[in-house]
Parts: sequence; structure tokens; C-alpha cells
Amino acid sequence: MFGYPEVHIRLVFLLADGVVSWKSGKQSVIATSTMEAEFVACFKATVQSLWLHNFVDGLGIVGTITRPIRIYCDNAIVVFFSKNDRYSKGVKHMDLKYLSVKEEVQNQRVQIVHIGADDMIANLLTKGLAPKTFIGHVNEMRVVVKSLYSG
Repeated sequence: MFGYPEVHIRLVFLLADGVVSWKSGKQSVIATSTMEAEFVACFKATVQSLWLHNFVDGLGIVGTITRPIRIYCDNAIVVFFSKNDRYSKGVKHMDLKYLSVKEEVQNQRVQIVHIGADDMIANLLTKGLAPKTFIGHVNEMRVVVKSLYSG
């Protein structure tokens, strides 16, 4: 839509240093600012990560996970907003359900951590990256690439 940021959501979930889930696509919510769009992406990451946490916990194959789930975000304003009770004019029309991220952060179930855009491994899902960066992110995800041409 004209005048609104178009956001591509990229999510990669790691457990025990390996990828267990991922998602990539256009965000369906129309946001009025980049911060709101990024915060909606954090909401989606929070919901999925809490579901994965409960799923893994229910399997009983690992001990109870007690530390907060870390969600990395390359938008410093979103990280600040998630940790503080301050509200601004820019988010007064944001759907209340997205503000549940702040509640999960306050309850220490989730931790939103700032990370530089170059270090976001999920960027390889939609962005054209330099080969060295792409390979670095693939290695961080512990993805094994098998050549189709090897005999």
C-alpha cells in the first residue's frame, strides 16, 4: 500500500545450535510506521517461540527450560519499546494484541535483544547477501549443504 512500509518477515528458530523452524514472507498487517511493522514481526516471533518452547517442554526430552527465550531484532527502537513502559503517538493505533510482547518481556519469558543487521541470520531467507555473509549465516544455522553434483 502506498505510504506504508512493506515488511518481509524472516524468522529462524534455533534449539541446541540447530534450526528447528523458519518462516519467510510478506507481513499481512498494514503498519503505519517501520517501528510498528518491526514490532508486529517481534510479536509473531514471540508467539511462535513460546509455542515451540511449550512443545519441546511437553516432549520431556530436555530438562525444563528456565531462561528467557532470546529474540534478536535489528531495530533498536523496537528493543527499547519492548523493555519500557513508555508509549508514543506512533503506536497509539497499534492493535493491543501486539503489546503482549511487552508483557512477555516484563514476565521474563522473552528477551528482545538488539543485533546488527549484518548479524541477523534470518536475512538469508529474503535478502541478497554477499557470498561470505550467506555462507557464514548458513554455518551459524548448522545447515549441511550437500552438493547435487557430488558423486
